[in-house]
Amino acid sequence: MMNVLIYCKPTLEGRAFHNSAHWVWLGHQLAKAFLNEGHAVSICLNSHQLERWYKQPESLLDRIENKFVVDFPSDITAGRFTLDHFLAASGSETNISAPLEILKSVVGDAKFDCVVSVCDRGILPRSAFPEAMHFSFVESPFTRAPYPRLWALDTTGIDRSDVFHAGVASKFLNGITDAEIDAARRFAGDMSLKLKRRQLSELSLGRLRAKNVLVALQKEGVSALDTYTPYPSQLDFLLDVLETLPRDVGAVVTEHPQYPVIEKSAFNYLRENYPNLLFYPKWMAVEGISQNLLSIVDAAVVQTSTVGIQSSLIFGKPAVCVAPESRVGPFVPCHEISALRDIGSIPVLSESDRYRLLAFQLYRYTYTDEAAFESGQLVRAVAQAVEKGDANTLYAEALANRKQSLQRGIAKVVDTANTPRAFDKLIHLPGAPIALIETYQVHQERIASQQKVVKPQKATTVRRKPGRDTLKWRVLYALEAALPPSIVLPSERVLKKLKVI
Repeated sequence: MMNVLIYCKPTLEGRAFHNSAHWVWLGHQLAKAFLNEGHAVSICLNSHQLERWYKQPESLLDRIENKFVVDFPSDITAGRFTLDHFLAASGSETNISAPLEILKSVVGDAKFDCVVSVCDRGILPRSAFPEAMHFSFVESPFTRAPYPRLWALDTTGIDRSDVFHAGVASKFLNGITDAEIDAARRFAGDMSLKLKRRQLSELSLGRLRAKNVLVALQKEGVSALDTYTPYPSQLDFLLDVLETLPRDVGAVVTEHPQYPVIEKSAFNYLRENYPNLLFYPKWMAVEGISQNLLSIVDAAVVQTSTVGIQSSLIFGKPAVCVAPESRVGPFVPCHEISALRDIGSIPVLSESDRYRLLAFQLYRYTYTDEAAFESGQLVRAVAQAVEKGDANTLYAEALANRKQSLQRGIAKVVDTANTPRAFDKLIHLPGAPIALIETYQVHQERIASQQKVVKPQKATTVRRKPGRDTLKWRVLYALEAALPPSIVLPSERVLKKLKVI
């Protein structure tokens, strides 16, 4: 039995407080997986996250050994609420003593066999528990349909400190088997074919240029972007791309699936000054729009977006990554934005490197939902590594186990190309990104059209005078309700003459 700590990233991340709930969900899923295999589990989170943990369908708190609640002061770094940015950018000479002392004061003399840091490099827990075996758990570059959702388990960290930057992966790439390479080639062919079938009508009406580049924008204010991009904003990045691209090359611009950034005033300026801009705000309603468009462009330019990895590994297309220290850097040979002046000269990975890297991603480095959270495959791999005292034994696993799990994950994916995303709770503000404004308007128009459906009129209630509840009056009232006045009124006059009524 192992003594495991799930580190739910209690640090503060500027404009991305909402991520705390996501880290709690992942921590909860991992805690459950380790508990189900009979291991002792402790968790480390902040007060806000603990409240979120209580709201999980099955809190598991009665089975958790220790609940370490760490609330870092908001002013612990020069910029308030930027501790996550500070740690993400830290190096070997960075002084992390202040947050480290706070963490140590909470965890005391606790000891663990292994620590899993959720979506985090693990700078603090790696320093606080040097005797433990450490792993970082994060989304892989392949998460949205038609890909199965995959999770990476990294022995050295994430981003600039992951196994690709640290050189660990290179030790295993030459050992990738021909069977793994063939399986990776089939995976790339299958996924690229599925994505080619999901093209959008706006790009089938002759608006594309002879050559086109996908420009993937991202959410601002998160450490995974801000730490590595050389640009202060997404608009600065986009303007640099538009200024560099030849005017006869189309710039197919997309935004992060959850967080658009282009405001209406900026859009109007860009449209007027750059005729090669191809940007359609209603794309925001399509989940995974960037990967859908990779099949019809000639190249891609990104900062830290995993679309760059997909372009390189799945489609074998040239890509420019202006943030070489990000997780995208090792998979994209070109990091100079000036290369966009001649997209035909942008270098690409060799076929051998491409499929070896993809095979390592799929069959050595990542796990499906089932393998990570349900079947116990990830937990058993970690336990074996701890038993052997070598974390990197994770990457020497045989193909068969991962391949079967991946095939089951692919089979569960439902193609959601034509399913609009829900925007019911959007607030329509004048300064909101134009994608949200237009998508919100479409949503409002759809609601209005549904409300215009003609409702059947209620039958007219015939008013009765007191004392007219006899049979003949009830018959007469029934006839008045069923027949038009042109028949009822003459009939009443005849009945009155005959003194029937």
